[in-house]
Amino acid sequence: MKQRKHVVIKIFSILALIYLSIFIPWTILLYTFTSYFIYEYAKSDPVSTVWLTNRSSYERVAEILTQLGYRFEPWDNKTFAGTLLIFGDVRPAYPYIKEHASSPVVYTSAFDCIICLGATVHSLANYLLLLATYTTALIMISTVAVRRGVLSWRGVALASAAPPLVLYLSEALYILATSLILSHSSLDYRSVSLFLAAPFTPILIVTLTRWSLAKWRR
Repeated sequence: MKQRKHVVIKIFSILALIYLSIFIPWTILLYTFTSYFIYEYAKSDPVSTVWLTNRSSYERVAEILTQLGYRFEPWDNKTFAGTLLIFGDVRPAYPYIKEHASSPVVYTSAFDCIICLGATVHSLANYLLLLATYTTALIMISTVAVRRGVLSWRGVALASAAPPLVLYLSEALYILATSLILSHSSLDYRSVSLFLAAPFTPILIVTLTRWSLAKWRR
């Protein structure tokens, strides 16, 4: 019975470490993209986007948004479908444009609900809170697993390092290569650096946790 409990705790610890090691970099990437979109691309906080399927929908939505006092990035004459960039939180206006536009996506630096009033929200404050929660959980699970003899530090490191490197590193290298090749990259080098660093964040947290505990014991 005791052996079975030990195995269950070990499996739970490994799965928790894998989950956290995947979603810590993912949260960093979401924060990076949202920050870039707000401060570098749109230069507006908040900012919203909606998808329009045809030119007539654009003209109708543009008319309604203008009447409601919203600023937006107008389409050129060659655009017949695509994303409309709206400077501000479009959720209050969405009931008036929902027949012509997709559900809006809102980007903001403030705390907000993830799915609210029919919109998907990318919030910098939400991502920071989520990142702090994931990091705390990773530190606690790693420490408890090692102290109870469920896993060694090497096992914790492996469970924390392998999944994000497999999932994210190839994509990060692709983004870097694209940024170096194209003269007008969609990401600046600070963002590219974060994309490259994100997969290594969980193993860095585990390493610092181990080092801190070893120093504290001395």
